[in-house]
Amino acid sequence: MIHLEKLSDENCLALFSSIAYLERKKDEANGFRAIGEKIAKKCNGLPLAAKTLGALMRYKKEMGDWQEVLDSKIWLLKEVEQQVFQPLLLSYYELAPIVKRCLLYCATFPKDYRFKKHNLIELWMSQDYLSGKDYKEKEKIGQNVFDTLVMRSFFQDVVKEVYEYDKSITVFCKMHDIVHDFVQFLNKIECFTMEAKEVDGRKTVISEKVRHLTLMFAPFDSPLSDFISPVNQKKLRTLATFDSRMESIDIKAISQLKYLRTLNLSCNGIRELPEEVGELIHLRYLDLSENYDLKKLPDSVGNLYNLQTLCLTDCSYLRALPENMGNLINLRHLHNMVCDLEYLPRGMARLTSLQTLNTCPVN
Repeated sequence: MIHLEKLSDENCLALFSSIAYLERKKDEANGFRAIGEKIAKKCNGLPLAAKTLGALMRYKKEMGDWQEVLDSKIWLLKEVEQQVFQPLLLSYYELAPIVKRCLLYCATFPKDYRFKKHNLIELWMSQDYLSGKDYKEKEKIGQNVFDTLVMRSFFQDVVKEVYEYDKSITVFCKMHDIVHDFVQFLNKIECFTMEAKEVDGRKTVISEKVRHLTLMFAPFDSPLSDFISPVNQKKLRTLATFDSRMESIDIKAISQLKYLRTLNLSCNGIRELPEEVGELIHLRYLDLSENYDLKKLPDSVGNLYNLQTLCLTDCSYLRALPENMGNLINLRHLHNMVCDLEYLPRGMARLTSLQTLNTCPVN
């Protein structure tokens, strides 16, 4: 591990200033230099803090607003042990409630995760975080939320990539490790991440207040019920697995999660889903991508009439979709890249809300 030195006061101020004064004329910026130097010193030489504070001050046009930041009681908080959290808190408190909710949801992902912009927006929508009169308006609000989090330096390393498969463009971003720690710190009551390798055969006690559960490193021979008690987790809104290799999803674990809105089982070794998945009637988002051995979906998937997003990318052995897919009247996105479907069910014509259907060879 390489430990980087802190920035000098001069370099820290330069980084802060390059962002804070970005859209100001020189004469206007000069009027804020003195107070800007005092605020930059609060960064304690930490580049992320300088970027975050710079992004915050960039949109504050009045001297009084700058003074409020300098005099904020957040700088005195003892419970915020890491000094870099203080600039993040200042920037966080300035966010609109809807943006805060969307940011906090990112605590369900592991560190160093590469977010896809469109997936994030679909996930926020699955949790009803985006308010709007219709889906299109909600999607636009989601794009604005994403852009805000980029401008405020909560997201970084934003890049666009073109898929050769269908020439589609995908926007990726990442979250700094410290920002990830900060988000988990704020959302530690509702979000819980459990590493299966640390469980060692014992069930981890998970608070009934947890609404979003992330399971890491689950081995192929371990059912979900080895890690969670469905009785205590009835009100889960999100269940997501990462770096796991589960081959099956047991009925006992899945059938009682009645309030589940988001189920991410991607990158496992799942061969089939239980019929009981169709009982999750509040489900909005189902991700089964990169389950290479998945050969069929249960007919009960057609009961998920609230489903908005179904991810089947890289399910290379999946040859057909359930015949009753036409029942999914709210389905907006069917991601099926590198998925060798032999045909599409006739009922697909009834999916009038469908916006995304990747090209696929059909007989």
